[in-house]
Amino acid sequence: MDTRPQNATDVQFSLQFAPACLAYRIPRHRWSAGDTLTNPALLALADKVHVEVSPELDQLMAQARRPVLQVEVITRGEIVVGERIAFPLGCAEHPLEESGIMAKLSENLSSRFAPADITQVTAALYQIEQCRAVIGQGIDTASIECGYALMGN
Repeated sequence: MDTRPQNATDVQFSLQFAPACLAYRIPRHRWSAGDTLTNPALLALADKVHVEVSPELDQLMAQARRPVLQVEVITRGEIVVGERIAFPLGCAEHPLEESGIMAKLSENLSSRFAPADITQVTAALYQIEQCRAVIGQGIDTASIECGYALMGN
């Protein structure tokens, strides 16, 4: 397990780095920012995180590829148990509303783009279904081009 993620993909899978970011109250969309990835205090804390897989949850995962999550944090002799998440947000059993998807998109873009650009992208996404290439055909290359045109490019 990687305690020193190098990019946004690594950050998604670093079980040690995530609690360090949470402990320092770093917003999720900032976890892969350059200054976060190189923060000495975060890296030192990530190095101290020990991860163990729960046999019970591992068995649930193996049965029907049912994603289940629960975190227990043990620090200074105290155990804090998080809520068990039976189904991840965004799956059929735990759907994510369109507004939540757009909010997450905006958050994720905020570490790399100016607010005006983010507003333009989200507005274009809301309008993409009105493009002639999209209506009744599903999303294809033409619809992507249409969305790009809606952004003024």
